Amino acid sequence: MARPADSASTPPDPNAGEEAPTHSPPSPPQKGRAKVVIVMGATGAGKSRLAVDLADHFTGVEVVSADSMQVYRGLDVLTNKVPLHEQKGVPHHLLSVIDPSVEFTCRDFRDHAVPIIQEISDRGGLPVIVGGTNFYIQALVSPFLFDDMAQDMQDCTLSDHLDDIGLTNDDEGGGYERLKEIDPVAAQRIHPNDHRKVPYPAIFSKERLLRVDCMMDCGLLDEVCKIYDPDAVYTQGLRQAIGVREFDEFFRLYLTRKESDKDKAAFSTTMLTVHDDQLKRLLDEAVSQLKTNTRRLVRRQRRRLHRLSKDFGWNLHRVDATKAFCCTTGNSWNEEVVEPCVDVVKRFLSDGTTALPSTGGPDGNGERELWTQYVCEACDKRVLRGAHEWEQHRQGRGHRKRVQRLKQKKSLTRPSVS
Repeated sequence: MARPADSASTPPDPNAGEEAPTHSPPSPPQKGRAKVVIVMGATGAGKSRLAVDLADHFTGVEVVSADSMQVYRGLDVLTNKVPLHEQKGVPHHLLSVIDPSVEFTCRDFRDHAVPIIQEISDRGGLPVIVGGTNFYIQALVSPFLFDDMAQDMQDCTLSDHLDDIGLTNDDEGGGYERLKEIDPVAAQRIHPNDHRKVPYPAIFSKERLLRVDCMMDCGLLDEVCKIYDPDAVYTQGLRQAIGVREFDEFFRLYLTRKESDKDKAAFSTTMLTVHDDQLKRLLDEAVSQLKTNTRRLVRRQRRRLHRLSKDFGWNLHRVDATKAFCCTTGNSWNEEVVEPCVDVVKRFLSDGTTALPSTGGPDGNGERELWTQYVCEACDKRVLRGAHEWEQHRQGRGHRKRVQRLKQKKSLTRPSVS
């Protein structure tokens, strides 16, 4: 859930050094502000499906995609865009609107999304932002902090922020029990207390691997073949998407064995059934790498979501969709996912405040802290939400340079004593 923070406080004069800012106790947010629902989660978690289902319970729902690859035209299967028939008439924004060769940064997303969100709210609708690209959503919720990030790193794209691969230890308690349900043979090889070997993403691993196989059957290779360029740069535009670079060696060899580009349409349907041993090996390696990189992406996304709750104090309401994925019959999706989310959104929209109990942390201190604003006098009265954003801003290169310039200016204007 997203909502503005409303109380304000001013840190001490930046020329005073690195003292911690002082601020008044936080007060509840103002009433009457337009509200926005944000659906976040790792790839394959069912975010888009949930957003469409929310439209059955709330009037005026319009979906704003916050996905760094779905914003581009093309690769609909690979980027898992919601098919038109699955949108069920719910308006979707920022899907397939940018040329695949154009660089689309977090700042570009913010500049496109903010007017759309405002228009939806002005019409009395409910904007539902959906995506797994945390930097896009941070650019909306914490715009001033994002400006600091962009200045330090220049304009950011998804590929600029691929941090080291690692496992998270959150949600480890139920991992072993879930693993026993899905793969009892594998569970027997692992001690129940060995949480390092039962990371939560493993629960959905099988589901996501099947998803890759399904995408292959639905024409993933055809899509990648159409945009393949042996001289392409894989660090900008749509070619950053996971699933493009992985097939480079396969297509490089495959296309050299054809007479001309005009034959692409004719032979693309045979790519999945190649009999050449070398080509088959390259294809198998590419698919395997795609699955590996998909798992790694999930870990990164989960780790970043955890940081939003732990470090930034975001009021996240977690919904466990594990049973819905494990059970293929009955009404488990509605019971385990949709109904809990509908309850949260109802309270969010009906309450005068947005101080709903958070499931993202042990207490509500982070939520209360977000009600406090910090104003940086050195940076043209830039407003930061909460102590963590203030600290991030204070340590930023732009802020430190401005403080240094102010100190130098102040020293030059001091009268000399003879």
